[in-house]
Amino acid sequence: MISSFLSRSEKKPIGHEQMDSAICAVVRIPNRAYLKFEAHEGEINAIKWSPHGLNVATGGSDRKIKLWDISKATANLCGMLSGSNSSIMSIDYDSSGSVLLAASYNDFACRVW
Repeated sequence: MISSFLSRSEKKPIGHEQMDSAICAVVRIPNRAYLKFEAHEGEINAIKWSPHGLNVATGGSDRKIKLWDISKATANLCGMLSGSNSSIMSIDYDSSGSVLLAASYNDFACRVW
């Protein structure tokens, strides 16, 4: 049974050669929030970093998408997108960060801004 898990040339367990060169990194769990701000009236259902990493888009149960500039360690509202008939449940950017796709819940719709 064990022989089926051994490589034929070295008789070591398969994957063992990767374990010899594995790198162990220190992982730290955050103990405080970097930035906290009130984004929506009600629940926030979706959040997405822009491709360049300086802006964040949030979508909420208030049927709005808000664009935030957080590059200076503060949350500055850059814009607000409306037109959804239901809560925003999912957000995604295109690779350039110029187009935003959002899906809402009860109206079964996707919108592109």
